[in-house]
Amino acid sequence: MDTNKMSYEEGMKLLTELLEDLEKEDLKLDETIKKFKEAMKVYDHCNEILTKADGEVRMILEKGDSLEEVEFPGLITEEKDDEF
Repeated sequence: MDTNKMSYEEGMKLLTELLEDLEKEDLKLDETIKKFKEAMKVYDHCNEILTKADGEVRMILEKGDSLEEVEFPGLITEEKDDEF
């Protein structure tokens, strides 16, 4: 399957299968390298999909003549505790 046409879900499924194969001890070195390269290609594709989705998820609110970007609700950032 062409990685560029793969959905995120298909990519994650394939990536999981490739990682399971890589954990097996009976793979020859050339097979391991081939699967590793394929896994990296699928990983890059899935990461690109997530990056695009991140941009789409951000909400933009119109405020006067300017736009203000607001983080997606529900994402809580932890504050640093400087006492430690």
